Amino acid sequence: MNPRHTLSMIQLKGSNLYVGHYIIPLHGRKKMHQLILALFAREEGLSRKGIRKIIYRNEDESLLSLRLIDSQDASLSKLISRSRRHLKITLADTPWAKAIDWFVYDDVSKLWHLTVVKGPHPLPSLPREQEVSTKYFMKGVAR
Repeated sequence: MNPRHTLSMIQLKGSNLYVGHYIIPLHGRKKMHQLILALFAREEGLSRKGIRKIIYRNEDESLLSLRLIDSQDASLSKLISRSRRHLKITLADTPWAKAIDWFVYDDVSKLWHLTVVKGPHPLPSLPREQEVSTKYFMKGVAR
C-alpha cells in the first residue's frame, strides 16, 4: 500500500483525527494537534528544525540560545513520544494498530513523517460512507 493511500484514509478535520472510520478527539491537545497538522501538510516529511519552528514559532533560530534550542528539542521529543503512544493506545483494538506506524523518523533523509505503512499487513478497507458506523475513541476506550 502506498503512503498516499494511507494519508487518504487519515484525515484531520477541526480538532478530530479520522483514521478510517474511527475518530480520535484532539480537544485539549493543542501541541499534538499542531504536530499532526504540520506533518499532515508535508507528505515529504519535516526536519526537527522545521517542526520546532512550527510548534514553538521560532522565526529566526539564530536569535535563540543553544540552551533554549536544547530545551525545545527535549520537549519536542516528549511531544512526539506522547503523541505516538496516545495514537497507538487509542487505536490498539482496531485493525489500524497493525497497519501503520506513527511519527516515524527516516535516518536517511533525516525527516519525520506522520505515518508509515508496516510490513505485509494490508490497510483496513473503508466501507462506503453510508455504511460507516463511526466510533469515538478517547484514551483507548470506545464510546
